[in-house]
Parts: sequence; structure tokens; C-alpha cells
Amino acid sequence: MTLIYDETGKLLWTQRNIPWLIKSIQPEWLKTNGFHEIETNVDATSTLLSEDHSAQEKLKEVRADDNDAEMTHSVAVNIYPATARMPQLTIVVVDTIPIELKRSYMVWSWFVYVLAANLLLVIPLLWIAAWWSLRLSRRWRGKFVSLKIITAKCSIRRRRVS
Repeated sequence: MTLIYDETGKLLWTQRNIPWLIKSIQPEWLKTNGFHEIETNVDATSTLLSEDHSAQEKLKEVRADDNDAEMTHSVAVNIYPATARMPQLTIVVVDTIPIELKRSYMVWSWFVYVLAANLLLVIPLLWIAAWWSLRLSRRWRGKFVSLKIITAKCSIRRRRVS
């Protein structure tokens, strides 16, 4: 969705007439290049994505899960300076952050749970396994030390005999 403003902040052209979106663009955003975000409800996002049928289906799923869910829209503001043939223009591009990205947030939240499970369960189990194997190696090391002592005594006796 694209909106074009003049140097005074007056709206010159819009791709589609969506009043809530036009009101959401803050006048101070139009003074510098930058990125901003607009939070809207599912119904407002639905009007913005009215031409995208696959997105509408996904919005229905979101609406079924949580009717009060908020959607985030990215807003990019670019100021183009005046030239000999063109006045200064400010072009605002509003793009919805895809619903799949919201779903990926869910994946990252599950990742945190998996990480926590690893820290709480798997790592202590690995520590116990390592401790157990070291305990066995200490026991065997003690036997090897006594075996070395016995073989050393035997070799000393052999030298005395020969």
C-alpha cells in the first residue's frame, strides 16, 4: 500500500482509500526517512488485505483463535528531494508483516521452551551419566594402580633372582 505526500505533508495520492490507515500515518513520520510500525486489529488488517484471498483465509484462522489479536504493519517513509522537474515528495509504503511471521514468533517461543527443557532435564542427565562413567573409571584406575604395584614388585623380584 503506497501513499504519496507533498513537502507540507498533504496527501497527494493513495493506492486505495483506507481512512484508518491514512489517519494512522503520524505527521512527524513524514519529516524524516525511517521505519515505523502500526498496530491494528484483525478487522483493520482485513481491509488492508482485502485483495489477498489467501491472507484473508489466514486472518479468518487468527480471528477464530483470538478476535482481539493485533497485527503489526511496517511503515517505510522515504523523502525524495525536489529536482528541476519534480517537487519534493514523501513516499510512504505500508506493508503488513506476514501472518507467517507471527507464526514464526510462536516457533521461537516454543524454541525457548525446548531450550529450558534441555537446561532443566537433558544437561543434568548428561552430568549424571558423566559422573557415573567417571565413578567407574576411578574404580578401574584404583585396580590399575594396584596392578602396577604388583607388576613392579614382580619385576623387582625377577631382577633379584637373576
